[in-house]
Amino acid sequence: MRYLIRKNWKVEHEEKIMQKEDVRRLLLARQELSAEEKVGFFEPGAEDLPSPFLFQEMELACEVILQTLNNKGKVLIYGDYDCDGISSTALLLRFFRRIGLEADYALPSRLGAGYGLNMNVVEEIIQKAPDLVITVDNGSSAVEEVAMLMKHGIAVIITDHHQVPAKEPRALAFLNPCRPSESYPFDGLAGVGVALQLVRGLCIKLGLDENDERFFSLAALGTVADSMPLVKDNRTIVALGLQYFSEGPLGLRLLLESLRPDGKVDAEFLAYSIASRINATGRLDDMEPAILLLLTESEAEAKAEIKNIEELNKERQILEAALMEEAEEQLAAQSEAEKENILILGEADWHPGLIGIISARIAEKHALPTICFAGVDGELRGSCRSVGQFDILSALLSAKDLTLTVGGHRYAAGVTLTEENREAFAKKIRAYAALHKAEIDELEEERIFAALPHRLVTEEMLEVISAFEPFGSGNERPKFLIEDLQIKNIRRVGDGSHLSLRFQAEDGREIQGIAFRLGDLATLYREGDLVDVLAELHLHSYQNRSFLQLQVYELRPYAEERLRYNQALAAGKAWRKGVSLQELKTKEEFLSVDFTIERSRMGLFWLKLEELLPKADYHFLDIGLLSRALSVKEKDVFSPFACARMLDILHEAKLLDLHILASGLVKLRRAYHKERPILSEQKTWQRLEKEGGIVS
Repeated sequence: MRYLIRKNWKVEHEEKIMQKEDVRRLLLARQELSAEEKVGFFEPGAEDLPSPFLFQEMELACEVILQTLNNKGKVLIYGDYDCDGISSTALLLRFFRRIGLEADYALPSRLGAGYGLNMNVVEEIIQKAPDLVITVDNGSSAVEEVAMLMKHGIAVIITDHHQVPAKEPRALAFLNPCRPSESYPFDGLAGVGVALQLVRGLCIKLGLDENDERFFSLAALGTVADSMPLVKDNRTIVALGLQYFSEGPLGLRLLLESLRPDGKVDAEFLAYSIASRINATGRLDDMEPAILLLLTESEAEAKAEIKNIEELNKERQILEAALMEEAEEQLAAQSEAEKENILILGEADWHPGLIGIISARIAEKHALPTICFAGVDGELRGSCRSVGQFDILSALLSAKDLTLTVGGHRYAAGVTLTEENREAFAKKIRAYAALHKAEIDELEEERIFAALPHRLVTEEMLEVISAFEPFGSGNERPKFLIEDLQIKNIRRVGDGSHLSLRFQAEDGREIQGIAFRLGDLATLYREGDLVDVLAELHLHSYQNRSFLQLQVYELRPYAEERLRYNQALAAGKAWRKGVSLQELKTKEEFLSVDFTIERSRMGLFWLKLEELLPKADYHFLDIGLLSRALSVKEKDVFSPFACARMLDILHEAKLLDLHILASGLVKLRRAYHKERPILSEQKTWQRLEKEGGIVS
């Protein structure tokens, strides 16, 4: 039902775009570059990266590692189970082995010891008796753990990028751009970015090339996987990683070839196709195939690990589908009061590596904030997602006294608590959500870079945009509003969940479009409709030819139709307040509104509504889009005013539970009446009939 919910489209740059240079200028302005930085922006090079020795303890870290090398000591790299941690581990290990430093690695178990350097693994490390432990992508809060290792004569170097608590661990060297006292000029590095700078620092000390092309593909992988902002250092790292991808680890190259035989890779593909597979191994707590893939020099071994990773990824998809089904069953069993404003679900035996995905999907499907729990080490770990303008982090903090940990931001957060506190926690959270339901009901905001005229929707404009790659978090590919395109063809493709489109521009050109996971829009729009399109510009290759394609994120009726709908909505509000149909029909602003309801079509309306709302769940929808969905065939047109009144009649007859939200959306669900109600006895029907609104 998400396709029946409109969003607020917020255009970032409202100035009129007249030429390609306007887009280039606006894209450059959002980078907030100094004059010096602009010079090399379009051709980033490794020489643009800051010196690694701007880290205040880099010199010390290098000395400790080189002393270990000279003493023929052993190093243990302690990583993390996500793609950033795995790629950081692989980067250091590959380099250490290259310079002859004896090194091994350890990765934490998501289902066992859990994240980071913790006391559960310290004892194991002590038993291994390395001379030096180097953390990557973790360690900033491991105060007691570092002290314990140092007490047993094991030196510790921390490399990390997470927030640092007030009390810092006392390692021999601590590299983290987020340290309050740190002098490194960019605090947005991924864990692998810090590891890369450590390798570059060691290269300088050893007289090696610190800008070796082989370093950057792994650094790029971890950076995009962790959704770090692709600006400054990160943009340089990712750009070089993509440029020199063929120089990276053999396994990474073969994985790319298995997914995309043409070998083309950009930051988005790296994040969504490659990094997602590496992350799948961590989600299922089996990271060995991923780390071995990034370390091996054997083609046979690499192909075997790719097969293992694909099997894990398929297993993840199967588990996700099963867990999603179980989540829906659990929601169906809850009372309406329990799931009115926020959804809280999960069990101790749910997979903790999958609850983030399930939480996001449930929130999107039901248009409600969602908290999804799984059991970890006798505790409940929750992943939380918000909708609308609801602040999920503030909701969690309202029950902080019942939690063990809370973190995140207003749209996505995490929480842990004991099983004993779950019921009390849920009660507090539901109370908070009830008090802030207006924030839940607020329309989600879709940010748009600018409105683009038809004549600039060209491959030449795409060249301008492509110059700002790599795109990703912090440097998003621009989404454009393209108004009044005519649909020439619209059809479902794939398994029916995607949409293929062909538009006609005002100059007669036809423009291809693809809308992933928006197949339901085929029930709203027809060939010949004029629509406003929210889309990105892409170059699509097919059968040895390339052409411009719009990646469509949303469609909405063109401005004139939206105006007519808003007029019908305003007329409905006035009628509800007591203004008669006769008076409304005389007002100039309502002359285009169709106020009539055919008596014989009420049954058809109910049948069509039942098709759209097959379950007794609450649904959120926009009456204008409902009118469209019910009027796909010309002969079945239901005006927005008529739709709203018929919903009122069905609500009065207790066939629907209906709530009108502040955003203008309606929240409704089918109800079941023991007796067949007589619609003509409802007050809305009787008033409409008295005023001439019901016709035969």
